[in-house]
Amino acid sequence: MKVLFYFLVCLLATMAGGISGVGGGVIIKPVMDAVSGLPVAEISFLSGCTVLAMTAVSVFNSRGGSVKIEPRRGTLLAVGGAVGGIAGKELFEVVRGMGGSLIMVA
Repeated sequence: MKVLFYFLVCLLATMAGGISGVGGGVIIKPVMDAVSGLPVAEISFLSGCTVLAMTAVSVFNSRGGSVKIEPRRGTLLAVGGAVGGIAGKELFEVVRGMGGSLIMVA
C-alpha cells in the first residue's frame, strides 16, 4: 500500500511539475518529508529516481524530433553532474561535521 502511495505522489508531482514548468522533485521531497516518515536519504533516492525517469522519457521522446543530442556536450554535462553530486555530498558532510547536529543541517 505504501508503494502505491509513493508512486501516486511521484506521478502527481511529475504531472504538476510538467504543467507548471518546475521539477517534480520540488514537490516530491516536501510531501514525502511530511507524510512518509522515511529517512532523508531514502526520500532523496526516490526523488532522484523520479527525475532520472522523467529525463529518460524526455530524451526518448525527443529522439525523433528536431532536437539532437551532441555526444560530446552530453558526456561533458553527465560527467559534470556526477562530479557536482559527489562534491555536493562531500561539502554537506563537511558542513554537517562542523555543525554537530544533523537536525540543524538537514
